Amino acid sequence: MSGIHVDGTKASAPADRHPSRGERREPDGRVRGVRALGGDAIAWVRSHPVALVAATLVLVANIIRIGIRIVHHEHVWSQSIYGRLSLLFPHGWDTIGSLRHHPLIPSDKGDMTQLLHMASSIVLVRSLSALIIGVVALFVVLALAETRLGAARTIVVSLASTIIGIALGLGLSILVSDHVTFGNWMREMPVRFSPIILAAGPLMASAYRAPLLHRRRILTIGYTAIFSTLLFAGNPSDYCLLATAVIGQIWGIVSSRNLVPAISWSRGTDHEIRRLLSYLQLALALGPLVAMTSQSHAGALTRLGLLLSTDDGTSMLDQCLSSQTARSCATMIGLRHTATAGMWMRLLLPMAVMVVIAWGIHRGRRLAAVLGVIANSSLAFFAALYYLTPLGVDDHLPRSAGTIAMSLLTTVIPTLFIAVTTALSMRRFTIATNPGKARMGGAIVAVSVLAMCLAFSLYAMAFPSSFTPPASPGLILLAMAHLVLPLNLDGLFHSALLPTTPLASGVTQVVGLIPWAALLAVLLWLLNDVARADEDSRVLADALIMRGGNSMGFMTTWEGNRYWISPSGRSAIAYRVLHSIALTVTGPIGDLTEREDCVRGFMRFCSDHSWTPAFYAVHDDERAVMENEGCSAIRIGTEMVVIPADWQTRGKKWQDIRTAINKAGKTGITDMMTTFDAAPDSIRHQIIDISEQWAEMKSLPEMHFTLGGVDELMDPRVMLLVAVDAEGTVQGVTSWLPTYRDGNVVGWTLDFMRHRPDSPNGIMEFLIARMAERLRDQGEADPANAVGFMSLSTAPLAGLNPGDGSGSHNADIITHALTMVSDMLEPAYGFKSLYAFKHKFHPLADPVYVCMPDNAKMPALALAVTEAYVPSMDASQIIHVARTLVKPSTA
Repeated sequence: MSGIHVDGTKASAPADRHPSRGERREPDGRVRGVRALGGDAIAWVRSHPVALVAATLVLVANIIRIGIRIVHHEHVWSQSIYGRLSLLFPHGWDTIGSLRHHPLIPSDKGDMTQLLHMASSIVLVRSLSALIIGVVALFVVLALAETRLGAARTIVVSLASTIIGIALGLGLSILVSDHVTFGNWMREMPVRFSPIILAAGPLMASAYRAPLLHRRRILTIGYTAIFSTLLFAGNPSDYCLLATAVIGQIWGIVSSRNLVPAISWSRGTDHEIRRLLSYLQLALALGPLVAMTSQSHAGALTRLGLLLSTDDGTSMLDQCLSSQTARSCATMIGLRHTATAGMWMRLLLPMAVMVVIAWGIHRGRRLAAVLGVIANSSLAFFAALYYLTPLGVDDHLPRSAGTIAMSLLTTVIPTLFIAVTTALSMRRFTIATNPGKARMGGAIVAVSVLAMCLAFSLYAMAFPSSFTPPASPGLILLAMAHLVLPLNLDGLFHSALLPTTPLASGVTQVVGLIPWAALLAVLLWLLNDVARADEDSRVLADALIMRGGNSMGFMTTWEGNRYWISPSGRSAIAYRVLHSIALTVTGPIGDLTEREDCVRGFMRFCSDHSWTPAFYAVHDDERAVMENEGCSAIRIGTEMVVIPADWQTRGKKWQDIRTAINKAGKTGITDMMTTFDAAPDSIRHQIIDISEQWAEMKSLPEMHFTLGGVDELMDPRVMLLVAVDAEGTVQGVTSWLPTYRDGNVVGWTLDFMRHRPDSPNGIMEFLIARMAERLRDQGEADPANAVGFMSLSTAPLAGLNPGDGSGSHNADIITHALTMVSDMLEPAYGFKSLYAFKHKFHPLADPVYVCMPDNAKMPALALAVTEAYVPSMDASQIIHVARTLVKPSTA
């Protein structure tokens, strides 16, 4: 093994030799790695004693029960332990009311037996799969909670929330059974708990000791899972699980020492809002599977889940609803489908399509959001059609007005809610799909539908006696509609064809899968990671930015931009069309020697499309070119530029910067230069968490256009400078965008700035100063690759100077108006505060302009710029901004 001598020279590696007798052989690197990983896993398990003991007790208790049953020659899983509400509360809600006279005292041995059965079902599970899942889930979830609550609190919260939650959940179940559902079905259901109920309360309580991002995700994912089983199945144990989680959450809120702010689900970043919408869509997508496989069918959305499933002409929905305690709908109709997977494929393929749509929503794909709105709106329409049509429910089920109203509410409202919520958030989905690919995908799906119709029609017409009633053109059309729709609407199609031979059944099953398989494949193709609008142009523009551009040119690579490529292919302009304004992102990129031709060609392109070009965030050299083409220039801000070679912090005017640097050093805070992908997982998660905290504290939506967010950090060319304390906590983060000339980085531009609410004062000053020091030192060490500037970016609507001679009299009037707007918006956005902060670094001031040929389009330009920066602002936020603007100044 090689080493280092004391003089610094490298020692040579000794020759290989075999270990002598008695000498211990060293394990190779892989073995050492496995041992180290195993040691880490053991240490982590030992650091969570409550989770370990709880999971072990459940496992040992079930092993003992299995041993006893084997000794007595009984089937291991034949006798499942459960209780029934009808035996514990024979008179429903009136029984609970009588507890005022005999509180919590069982009236007879039967009541005690029911209580013992219910309590023991928490530990003694009903199957091997339930044992494996229950033990693993109990350990993992309890361990997560124990990390933040500690051992003692975890035990207290687990026991208290479980006992109180079960009591409240059983009472709520009786109330729902007596006053909501058709009769007393829920009271006859087997009430069987699972070990996970012991961890639900601690998990929700721990959310309020977690960072904001983790808290939001714990609550969202936890309640989504709970409500999915409760609404699509509806067993009394699901109500108990919900009550347990709520008790745990209440404990977390009350016991939190820090006054944690309430979560505003609309103020999160676009990244997080899309994630939450995808969770909702995923829960609805998996609903049919829960409803089909559950042993309980009394959930508020059970009808919707079964409605979204499919069968071959039997009224499965009505059969399942008429037997709320059947083993499962899949078992009920599965006997005649045992030999074929057709029924399951017709259930799973539409569900897979909805899951893919949820995935696309999570990834910010506009196509997925549009399809989600269409799909959920269609489901709401067909659900309403089912219950409002006289044939929608069989005669053996009641059809009172209350029954129909409840059915409509529990099937239409959830799907409409998701559709409307997604539609209102549509501007958060910025990644478009290539129109050509979208048209091709639509054509493939259409051809698959035609192929299905043709294949089924030919077979049905050739063998009409294979169906009952015999196939006819009208019945064939109805049957094809039944095959295409992913809905259990056979109540609307009583005259549809039913196959009577195995071959006919097989043909019906297979042809019905063709459109859904094609749709699934097309969606996976369109919504993959490289699906972008103007893909070829984007790839070319991404290469052109390496040739040249101004200090803000790298922003042209962000999502949401379209690209005009010059005829030579050596330059391009990024733009987006809003209110008939072609709003560019800075000036041309690429070969700067053809800048004039590029500007002229883009203006001609806009004229051909009846757009007004507006060159946004251009500098003096670009402004001169555009004025030669007839544009008027209006100053909209000031870019702050630092020259790294001249960086120093001597003198009284640098006192604040020196104090920030010295304070960071004394408190153990250091800076780390990295990229998002190269950063450790803990650093990346903290950066996202800090961004979510920042968004949560803002009453206004996240801004875009020339202001990047978390998504823009993920480009490997973007550098991050992170402030980390001695404990590994990220206190602040900045991102820096490169500026290229002929493939070489000539400058860095500040973009993303975030810090924790409780970070030490001066943390951002420390990061910016350290970036300047780093660039200065790198330039001194390697003068050939020294960067020429470090831009602190632009402070919008700040540093305006009407009458400075930079424009015409009309431009001065508009600048006066912009100055007044800046003063009004200052309480909401803090433009001047940002300008003052950047002025601490004594930068050079570089004016930034917007240039356009038609000043009469200024109102449209104002709308376009506003929508570009804040595409997701809703009515409530506009009202809040207005209230903020009229508040009297406290200065």
